[in-house]
Amino acid sequence: MAWGVKNVFGVVGDGIFYLLDALARQNTIKYYAVRHEETASLMAPRPMLN
Repeated sequence: MAWGVKNVFGVVGDGIFYLLDALARQNTIKYYAVRHEETASLMAPRPMLN
């Protein structure tokens, strides 16, 4: 939470089960499972450019 992360978007797979387990054990960061990486990139909010 030190970096201000509130949401994580990604594809579920064997390589990230430890990450998913860690995210399930806390309640400050939400994980959104998608079926394709492009969907995750479209769902993620873009930072404001000034």
